[in-house]
Amino acid sequence: SRAAQGWAYIETVIAGAPPEPILRTFDDAREDVRDGDYVVIMYPAGKSLLSHGADWLYKYTKGGPSKLDSGDGTFPDSVAGLVLYGLSESGGATVPSQPYYAVHYSLGVIPPPPKTCADGAKNLIRTESITTETPDPDLGKPVLNCVLDFQVAFGLDTDDKGGIDEWDNGGNTTAKDYTPKDLTKRLRQLRVYALVQEGKRDRDYTYANPDPAYSTKVDEVRVGDLTLEGGAVGQDFKLTAEQRKYRWRVVSFTMTSKNMK
Repeated sequence: SRAAQGWAYIETVIAGAPPEPILRTFDDAREDVRDGDYVVIMYPAGKSLLSHGADWLYKYTKGGPSKLDSGDGTFPDSVAGLVLYGLSESGGATVPSQPYYAVHYSLGVIPPPPKTCADGAKNLIRTESITTETPDPDLGKPVLNCVLDFQVAFGLDTDDKGGIDEWDNGGNTTAKDYTPKDLTKRLRQLRVYALVQEGKRDRDYTYANPDPAYSTKVDEVRVGDLTLEGGAVGQDFKLTAEQRKYRWRVVSFTMTSKNMK
C-alpha cells in the first residue's frame, strides 16, 4: 500500500497534553507518513516496538495539533529520534492486527496466465496481509507470468558467528523449526530462482540444456545453484516434449534479511 512506503522519525517534540511530535519530512513525498496513517513506532537502537501495554498501533494526526494515539486516548512517550513506519491508511482501510506485513509468494492460476504461456506454466503471485500470517493467494497479484518452477533457499547463520554456514533448501530442514524471532536472528540471505518462459512457442525449436554437466539430461534445467558453499539448492526441473518447444531462462535474485518485502 501507499502508506507502507512511508516512514519518518520524530525530529522534535512540543511539550503538552498530549505531547506534539514534529516529524521529519523528505524530498520524496511518497516516503512521508501522512495524516491519518496507521503506524508502528520503533526505538532505533534496539529495533523494538514502542508500546503501552498491548497497544502497539498508532494513528498519526497532522496539525491541530499533531499527535500519535492508539485510538483509545493512549499516547506514546514521544521523544526525538523515534522512528515511525507506515502500515496502512485509515480511510476505509483494514485496521492492522499485526505490526508487520506477512508476504506470501506462490505459483497460481488466479488470474489465469496469458494464453501464450506453455502448458503447465503459471503466474508467480504475491499476496500480503496485515491481519493474518497466511495471506490468501487467491487475493494476490501476479508479479511474473509464464513460470514453470519457483525455488527459495535460506542462507542461515546456525552457529551465531555472523556468516552463512548452511543453505536450507526451501526452508524445509532447519528453518522450519525456528520461531519467527529465531528466524529473524539467523536468516542472513534469501536466494530466489524462477524458471521463466522466453517468447512464444517455436515448432522448429527444441530446448536442450547447454551445460556440459547436463549432456545426458538435456531436457532438465537447474532451478537453483549447485556451487554454493554450504550446500546445493533448488532442484532439476524436467521439461515435457511440448515445453521444450519454448525457450526458458532461470531468473534469480538475492535479498539480505533487512531488505525483504
